[in-house]
Amino acid sequence: MADIGRLLELVELVGRRMRRQLQPVVEAEGISVPELFVLRKVYGLGKCRVTELAEDIGIVPSTLTGITERLVTKGFLRREADPEDRRAILLEAGEKLPEVMERIRRAREDRLEGAFKLLPPKELDRLVVDLEQLLHGFEQEDER
Repeated sequence: MADIGRLLELVELVGRRMRRQLQPVVEAEGISVPELFVLRKVYGLGKCRVTELAEDIGIVPSTLTGITERLVTKGFLRREADPEDRRAILLEAGEKLPEVMERIRRAREDRLEGAFKLLPPKELDRLVVDLEQLLHGFEQEDER
C-alpha cells in the first residue's frame, strides 16, 4: 500500500507549484489568487447566493463580502438582491468575467504544459483517471 503521508505531501507540493506558476498570470489581470478562486466558483455555478458560496468555499460571509466587493468594482462580478429573499444577495458573472477566465485558462495551460509533457501520454491519461477517482471519493465522503 502506498504511503498516504507521502501522497498527501506530493499533492500539496504539486498544487503549490501550480499556484506559484499561475500567480503572475492572475496578478497581470489585476486579481489575487483568492479572488480567482471566488471568480472560478461563480463562473462555474452561474448565479449563486453569497452565503451559499461562502459555505461552499469554506470562508465566513463577511470575508467573502470584502472579496466580492472588489470584484464587483472591477467589473468581474455583478451583485443583486435575491427576488425570493430580500435579505439574500446573488452573485453572477460580470461583463469582464468570461474574457478574463479564458485568458487565464489559456495562460495557465501554456505555463503548465511543459511540466505535464514530461510524462508519456499513457501515464498522463492514467493520472487523469486516478485523479477523477480520487475526486469522486472526496465527493462521496462529502455526502456522508
